Amino acid sequence: MATGALGVSARNTPAPAALGGVGFDLASRLILDVGAGLSLIYFDQRFETSRLAPPRRTWSSSAELVVGLGYELSPRAYVTLEGALQAYVLPMFTAETRTDDVRAAFAWRTALGAGTRF
Repeated sequence: MATGALGVSARNTPAPAALGGVGFDLASRLILDVGAGLSLIYFDQRFETSRLAPPRRTWSSSAELVVGLGYELSPRAYVTLEGALQAYVLPMFTAETRTDDVRAAFAWRTALGAGTRF
């Protein structure tokens, strides 16, 4: 790699997650899903650079709240829209103190899907 360039590879290995949820039939074809999840995650980050950048390996935990809305197009086909708020608690490097401090990071995600039942 060129001087000053940085290549990063990361692998997240989620441990088994605890998930729970409930679904409500709002109408004959409309379904509302509400759920929550907890998980344990192992991060393995490796860097390729001309300078010192040791690998980082750490454990993290996450929690999420999920809401989904599904619609049955036919007895076998459906579409769904899902949204989630996510929180991760993990050690993050702080440049000011040059140490890893445990912090919470927040994210959100949305998904749109279509599928069929077999």
